[in-house]
Amino acid sequence: MTSAAAAKPTSRADMLAIWGLVLLMLANIWLDRKWPESLAHVLVRYAQTTWFLAWFGSKIWRGYRRRQPYWTGQSWRRYLLLTAMPVGVLVAFFALVLAFDARPNLFGSRESALRTIFALFDVALMLVAVAGVMRALDWLERGEPSEQFTRTRWFQRQTAR
Repeated sequence: MTSAAAAKPTSRADMLAIWGLVLLMLANIWLDRKWPESLAHVLVRYAQTTWFLAWFGSKIWRGYRRRQPYWTGQSWRRYLLLTAMPVGVLVAFFALVLAFDARPNLFGSRESALRTIFALFDVALMLVAVAGVMRALDWLERGEPSEQFTRTRWFQRQTAR
């Protein structure tokens, strides 16, 4: 795909969006401790979720619009096939979280080895999913737009030409 030298730095708008998200998260945590389930807490929680979805959606949309005139159908299929892996891992992560929420005893008693293993497995799933989704978004956003998507596996290195 593209080399690291061709990658553009994070834009100012993205940095402002990230800092805004951090401030909303901190306000959410503070309000949750100070006034749990108050109207202010609910509003900040919804604002945080909306802010994240708008920022994330705009990154996807900008990347898509940037590549749309250049990528072929084959390139898009390879990209979507590769991004299916982290999205599938994310779905598995949320399924396990919901299963734990519904029946916590299914994963062992408190402080048992089974529950510790489950927690570590869940954290690993979350990290793989987040890293994979961010990597896929990075592939969409950065580099020369006219280059076709040629990766066939995750984190494949480009050979020197």
